[in-house]
Amino acid sequence: MITNNLVKAPEISTQATVNGKDTFTPGKDTPMKDVAKLTGLEVGQKYRLKEITLWRIQNGDIKNATPVYQADEDFVAKSETMEKVIETLVDTSKDDKNTSYVWTEKLAELDESDKEKEAAEHVDLTNKEQTVTPEIPETPKEEPKIETLHVLLQTNLCRMNNKVLGLRISLKKES
Repeated sequence: MITNNLVKAPEISTQATVNGKDTFTPGKDTPMKDVAKLTGLEVGQKYRLKEITLWRIQNGDIKNATPVYQADEDFVAKSETMEKVIETLVDTSKDDKNTSYVWTEKLAELDESDKEKEAAEHVDLTNKEQTVTPEIPETPKEEPKIETLHVLLQTNLCRMNNKVLGLRISLKKES
């Protein structure tokens, strides 16, 4: 009898959010959150969710992405499917519409001596489910103000022997 014992390889899928949305209003302490769904785990196996990284990307330039948060987390699989929630606060107060944040992570199985064996990764810096972007509120443009100046024009002709020698004009602002 031939048996087919396929071993499921673990997989990672994620959903990045800020307050449940994929956009945020920039601020001093922006609560970035990533929910990593891990499937195909072996119950009782020790794992390390590693190289958990939140990347800041400017102008879509993923080659020069900057890490703003990094961590590792060890755990023992309690079921074949688990969720891990990763949260951090990020200062996004200087971000503009060309800024984005992307979460990435890797999964490793650990042996008795905590030696790692790569199991899965989720490191696509262009993946929309891993990305949050700022929503910059439009600032209303101020219309130029045109003020009407009402003036009282006074003219006096300077005469001498019925000849006009000059004209004196004075302006006064009316209140």
